This record gives sequence, structure tokens and C-alpha cells, in this order.
Amino acid sequence: MWGVIHLITPVISTTFASVRTMYKGVGRDFIRYLFIDEAGQATPQQAAGALWRSQKVVVVGDPIQIEPVVTIDRTILGDIKKFYGIEDRFIEIGSSVQSLADAANPFGMYNNKGQWIGIPLWVHRRCLNPMFTIANQIAYDNKMVLAIKKQGKSEWFDCKGVAVNKQFVKEQADLVAEEIYQKWENTLNAPDLYVITPFTAVKDGLRKTIKKRLAELNVPKKIVNDWTRSSIGTTHTFQGKEADTVYFVVGTDQNSDGAANWSCSKPNLINVAVTRAKKEFYIVGDYDRLSKKQNYKSIAENVDQVIRPNTNRSTFHV
Repeated sequence: MWGVIHLITPVISTTFASVRTMYKGVGRDFIRYLFIDEAGQATPQQAAGALWRSQKVVVVGDPIQIEPVVTIDRTILGDIKKFYGIEDRFIEIGSSVQSLADAANPFGMYNNKGQWIGIPLWVHRRCLNPMFTIANQIAYDNKMVLAIKKQGKSEWFDCKGVAVNKQFVKEQADLVAEEIYQKWENTLNAPDLYVITPFTAVKDGLRKTIKKRLAELNVPKKIVNDWTRSSIGTTHTFQGKEADTVYFVVGTDQNSDGAANWSCSKPNLINVAVTRAKKEFYIVGDYDRLSKKQNYKSIAENVDQVIRPNTNRSTFHV
């Protein structure tokens, strides 16, 4: 049956979760070529069945973007490794299909953290500056090359407040809701725009606040609901996507500063958020506190200007 399907439709797209059911009973080396996209997010065990059924594999991904989400306790992973005699790199938290493919690739280079990258693709074509420069600084050792020599737009909205629910700051949500309301009102259509945050609590608060503000427009409720569901979310849900404009809402206050430290402890999360924006990037958060932190500092140094909405003052970067 699958032979006939492949004859009619040579390329079939699926997920690792579906491979076991789709190809049940299909033996080794049946698939001629397997292409794995966003391989930096996939754990090795997710890909094992598809790899076993394939003759040749092309693995494409970025180990400096979102890492695999592993819900198994580290102690249990340690017991599995010990019992079966498995090397750490095959099952360790943070190991991905991409990292193993890189390790097997004889062609590549080491980055400044000593990580081996197989066949690095340096030419960047999605983002304009300064988004390109920020990502290049924090994640790629300034080795990437920008294909499109144009300048985008970027601003830091210095918006402070008290987190009312974990990391959610109402003042930041109100600011973004007003920005989106104005963009939607000016174009009379849903804007090509994402609102991204590191935290689930902030995402939930943003959706509620923005949906309430957009309800004042003469737009069908279903369109607003669909847009807020697909265009507002955590960073993990946007890898592989792109939009003309991105609002990155950090949230957090002094009492939740540990969460802010977590969000920038590695470049991966900020790298994904910044590089979703093709033309315009806006970050919303406490400038005085966040601009001193690792990786957020690069954003502060490269945005066009810092806007302080409560005081009507702007600090311009030259």
C-alpha cells in the first residue's frame, strides 16, 4: 500500500509522533530519503523509528535555537543510561537529533563554546538589521552573513509594573494591546504580527487583554479569536515561523527576576524570538533591569531607540 502511495505522492509530510502508526509493519530501509526539519527541537528517541526505516537522511536544524523539551526526570534518564550502557550524548537532556547529526558529520567547525556544528549555513535571508546583528552577536559568533542589506525598525518599550500573576505585568499587556489595536485599525485587516513571550502566564494574560481591546473593533469575533490564538504565544511555539513584525514581551518584575534570568541564561530563546521578525522588532520590558542581563544587553545596544511611554521621553541610539 505504501509503495503505491509513494508512487503517486513522492513527498509525504508527517510528525515523529505519527510515524509509528503510519508505518506500522514497514521494515528497515523502506523510505528512500528522510528529511528532518527543526531537528534541534527533536530528541534522538523521537526519531529512532523513522531513522531505522530510512536509507538516507538529511537533518536540518539549529542547535542554538529552542532545545528539545524533555519531561522525564534526569534521575530516570540516568538509570536508563546505566542499565542499557548508553553514552550520555544519546539520551542526555539537551541532546537532539541535530546535535547527534552534527557529531557524525566530518565537515563543520567548532563555535566559541566548543560545540561542533556540522556544515554551518552562514548566509541569513529572513531578518533585516538590527535583528540580524542581535542574533549574530548572541548566538553565531558574528560569523553569519546578511544577504539583504536593508535596515529594519526596532524599539525597546521601557514599561515597568508589578507582576500580578507569576511573570505577567498588566501595564505591558495594555501597551501591546493598544499598539495592535492601532495597527489593526489602520489596515482594517489582521496585521502580519506575532506577540511572543518566554512565559505561559504572560501569554495567557496577553491573549485575554488583547482580545478584550480588539473587541472594540468592527471585526467578527471569530477572526479576532483565531488571530489571538495563532499569533500570541510562547517562544517555543514560534520556531520555524516568521512575521513582518514581532513584539517580544518579557514580563517579570523584581520579585520574579529569577524567571528573567532563566529566559536569558542561554541565547537560544532570545535568538528564536528576535529572528521571527523580518522587518520590525519591539521588546517590552523593564529596561533598567533587563538591559544589564546576558543576551538582553545585545538587544539594548542595537535597538534604534528606547521609548518610555509613561514619561513621553525617548532615548535615541546613534
